[in-house]
Amino acid sequence: MKEVNQKALDKLITKNITILSEFNDLSVLLTRNDGVILWANKSGERKNHTLGALITGAWTATRALTEEIGVENINSTLTFGGSSDGIHVLPITLSGKRLAFSVLYKKVNNPAKLKLKFRLLKKIIEDEYDEKSKLSELVDDGKEKTKALFNNITDEEIDNLFAL
Repeated sequence: MKEVNQKALDKLITKNITILSEFNDLSVLLTRNDGVILWANKSGERKNHTLGALITGAWTATRALTEEIGVENINSTLTFGGSSDGIHVLPITLSGKRLAFSVLYKKVNNPAKLKLKFRLLKKIIEDEYDEKSKLSELVDDGKEKTKALFNNITDEEIDNLFAL
């Protein structure tokens, strides 16, 4: 499996995160199975690393529990919280890897609306990621080929190009 294209992922999420703009005080995180954060809307916060590890741990434990008791995991979401504060975690698949996409919310008047819009954001990211990632890889490959094309030109060859 190939790695997640960080540049394409960042552009895609940053462009579409406005879906959640009506909600205040949200932390949105995308984490790998080992707890490493791939994207966060509050990237400067030190607690993100702790949150990434805790979210991934809870996510992994929940999946293991459902497998152990033999429950069909149709919904595949993890939600914990009260009427206005909580966490909502969804699985998201990018580059063939299953990741945890999370939103932590505080003082939200309508958590159901937030969860609906968060699922919509997840769907947009999954649908558009492969296309954006392939396009980004093609551009990067073209840049590398261009660099290689002019890599071994000598001063004499350049002088010959402009000589009359």
